[in-house]
Amino acid sequence: MDQTPERRGPAAGGALVPLIAGAVSGVIAYATGSGLLVAAITTVVVAWIAFGGIMLLNHFRKDR
Repeated sequence: MDQTPERRGPAAGGALVPLIAGAVSGVIAYATGSGLLVAAITTVVVAWIAFGGIMLLNHFRKDR
C-alpha cells in the first residue's frame, strides 16, 4: 500500500483574490476622479502587491 502523504492542491479561487483587490482599488481610484490612467496603474500595483503577499504567506506556511 502506498504510504505517500496526500498533497493539498491550491485553494479554489486563490488566484482571483489579487485581481479582485486590484479591480476594486482601480474602481475606487476612478470614482474619486483620479482619471483612467491612475486607476489602471492602481489596479496593476495593488494586484501585484496582493499576489506577492499571497506568495509570501504560502512560502511561510510551507515551512511550518
